[in-house]
Amino acid sequence: MNYFLFGFCLTLISTILWPDVPGPVWFPGLICLALLTLKRHPIIAGCLLATAYFSIYLYSMFFAPTKAWSSYQADDKQASWMVRGEIISLVPGEGDWLGANIRLLEPGGIWPAYSGMRLSWSEPPKVKVGEVWDFQVRIKGIGSVLNEGGFNQQKYFLSHHIIAKGRVLNATQVAGTESVRQHLLTAMKPLTETLVGGDLLLALMMGETGQLSDERWQQLRQTGTGHLVAISGLHLSVVSSWVFLLGIWLLGWLWPAQGRRNLLLALGAAAVCATLYAAMAGFGLPTVRALVMLLMVLVLMVSKRFASPWERLLYALFAVLLLDPLSPLSAGFWLSFAALAIILLTLRPLMTAHLSRRERMRAGVLAFVRLQLWLSLGLGALQLWLFGAVSPYSILVNLLMVPWFSLVVIPLTLLGALVCSLGLAVGIVSNLPLLLAQWGLTPFLWALHWSDSWPHAWLTLPEDWQWGLSAVLFAMLLYYLLPGRRMVAAIPLLPLVFVAAQWGYVRLADDKAAIPWQVDLLDVGQGLAVVISRQQQAFIYDTGAAYGSFTYARRSILPFLAARGLTQVEYVLISHGDNDHAGGATVLSQTFPDATLITNAALTSNVPLDGGTLGAVQPCRPKHWQWQGLDLAILGPPVPLEGNDGSCVLKVSDAGFSMLLPGDIELAGEQALMQSGKYLEAQVLVAPHHGSRTSSSIEFIQAVSPQLVLFPAGYANQYGFPKADVVQRYRDLDTATLTSGEQGQISIRVYPAREQWQVLTYRTDMAPFWYNRLFEFGVGKKGR
Repeated sequence: MNYFLFGFCLTLISTILWPDVPGPVWFPGLICLALLTLKRHPIIAGCLLATAYFSIYLYSMFFAPTKAWSSYQADDKQASWMVRGEIISLVPGEGDWLGANIRLLEPGGIWPAYSGMRLSWSEPPKVKVGEVWDFQVRIKGIGSVLNEGGFNQQKYFLSHHIIAKGRVLNATQVAGTESVRQHLLTAMKPLTETLVGGDLLLALMMGETGQLSDERWQQLRQTGTGHLVAISGLHLSVVSSWVFLLGIWLLGWLWPAQGRRNLLLALGAAAVCATLYAAMAGFGLPTVRALVMLLMVLVLMVSKRFASPWERLLYALFAVLLLDPLSPLSAGFWLSFAALAIILLTLRPLMTAHLSRRERMRAGVLAFVRLQLWLSLGLGALQLWLFGAVSPYSILVNLLMVPWFSLVVIPLTLLGALVCSLGLAVGIVSNLPLLLAQWGLTPFLWALHWSDSWPHAWLTLPEDWQWGLSAVLFAMLLYYLLPGRRMVAAIPLLPLVFVAAQWGYVRLADDKAAIPWQVDLLDVGQGLAVVISRQQQAFIYDTGAAYGSFTYARRSILPFLAARGLTQVEYVLISHGDNDHAGGATVLSQTFPDATLITNAALTSNVPLDGGTLGAVQPCRPKHWQWQGLDLAILGPPVPLEGNDGSCVLKVSDAGFSMLLPGDIELAGEQALMQSGKYLEAQVLVAPHHGSRTSSSIEFIQAVSPQLVLFPAGYANQYGFPKADVVQRYRDLDTATLTSGEQGQISIRVYPAREQWQVLTYRTDMAPFWYNRLFEFGVGKKGR
């Protein structure tokens, strides 16, 4: 084994766990130490050089753009900047908005790194991938909402080299697109639109997944077959294998030779065709990674140097990480290399065994069945870790569809695409060559259609169950793959013993009041959503905003509830009818129809409950009741009021801890609460009206006397909440402050038995990794 490469690759993979990245001052020392230890300690040298390489690469991505934007004035609402970029992908937006990912050309990253930007473009002209434009943009950092169970858009952006977001103010096209792929894609779209499964054919031919509807993606998730239509290592391997086998056969028939000439020619043809296929797929990052891995394997096959399967995997891994050290941030990277590792482990006995032709054929069939089983189990466990969900039917569906795609669908699709392309070149426009490919897709389309009626086709598991089931599946995999060291399989199961003991203690506790409970202020942008939970029961206070079909309830609240295993929501309290508090009411009413709604909003404004009806509706009036052993008290308003001062004020407490949620009340509402004679004191306060100057009077803060105040304010929001002077007002009164937009999800864990409470934040405690930090550029602010 090459220990230098092993250390290099292991270090780059470990970057997903780094809390921070070394700065430029460390670069010379790391490189010098790597050179000094290279001869005697190659594995250490590999680790040091990988650390330097990753840090330099990341620094190069940000250096030139950051330097160019250093004069950006954050408080200047009119500030903008000129950038030049090539459009690399288009992202449909709401209404007349379009999203576009661009590769920054001026200012751009320093080679070998490159930098990108996600643009939001209102009423854009007709644009195409590959065009180069000059954009006048208002720049913003890539910070995104971060909650347990939710999609980490910030991590996704970094894995695609996107270092900033920008709102397009003006744009001028510099150069048009002349790429063969774009021309062919434009011609192929009309040909596939009239075919059954044409969206899948276009994805297989050109890597164009924009035509796949949300319903289609859901079907692919339900069957665990999304990898079959996203061009990856499977497709490139199928193409290269077919070309190699046909090449060997044709060359042996037409031009026989005793040496390695025909082998080299066939391997060269396979490499060229795989590269052309990747080019037609647009050279997306996942496709490029798969191509590099395949080309490395082909190169090692050509080389006369002996290399074990593991060495080939190591060389392929090194090539991919050298090309893009940010690859471990991508789920596709883990799925691709996990699949390759499972293939090598499963087929290794077949490669080394000395069998007759008949025995080899029988062993090959059995190995294929075992391979599909372990791929489904192994990748299923990995999907649980990456996505928090898995398809229980994926084993059977993939067992049938992977060979069908390899032997029938992919060859027929690419053959049809080739004939159509030749026809277009001579002026013949017809989709007849694709009819055979359409026929080949028929069984797959049947499976997708039937999956809509399959029970529990897509299982979302709580995080505790995800880790537990993943550990069990991983232990099973080790037990099978390491027959001589099966005791190793017990290692992943050891943490489950402690988890089970803790679970049993909570379940069997005689004093239910001693069971821990939790309050979570979710990061829902410029809005409010709080979840109070105990023993898998939930109480939701406000639901975040909605913008068209987008809702933070679907983006943040539902994934959070699923990750926590909170399947029962007993109450949904809507403080008032503003969109940033009530926007997700429709989604929650559809998901939890038996929950009780508490609100005055229906009397004073329109709460969007179309499409669902909650179990019961109660007005928000001062009252007190018990829920899950906790004291819940609505402190106001005494009568329904319009506006912010009509917010429903909730206090939740037990014997030793209390928290106050005042909604958006302003000075008049605060004064009314203080005059009501209610006991307002609480250890934790959710700042009224997001930290606006219209609220948080000194008298109100003194009446509550909080130890900690939480500001539900979006990162870089346009209103500038929380206001700096309001934050300072709390600090002057010895109150600690946290902001959801800066910290992500903020969780308060209460332990009644110990009379203690603990504060955890997503960025600092739950996922304290470098890619979850705030990457800031200028942001405009307004408001009071």
